[in-house]
Amino acid sequence: MTEVQQGKVTNEIQQGNVTSEVQQGKVTRGVQQGKVTSEIQQGKLTSEVQQETVMSEFQQRKVTCEVQQGEVMSEVQQRKMMSEVQQGKVTSAVQHGKVMRDVQQGKVTSEVQQG
Repeated sequence: MTEVQQGKVTNEIQQGNVTSEVQQGKVTRGVQQGKVTSEIQQGKLTSEVQQETVMSEFQQRKVTCEVQQGEVMSEVQQRKMMSEVQQGKVTSAVQHGKVMRDVQQGKVTSEVQQG
């Protein structure tokens, strides 16, 4: 047991040179990884990949707005795409009044004309 339990102690003592560089999060992570991985995993590079507060304000308006219809595209290109796709609610009541009156007279035109 002393050889087994000392294996845990000496591993913490002998590995102290190795694990202190791995598990010391304040020394090596603050110095070596703090500048590299913080810019790779949590900083500016992954903020451009994982949509952090930096990318979400800058490149979501350029990349995801073109894909996921963000704030800029939703105001600019939704008026071109959505107006061509979902005109069924606005322009169908205005331009396609003949179709809507022939189909949904009892609900739409009666509420519009009689309203």
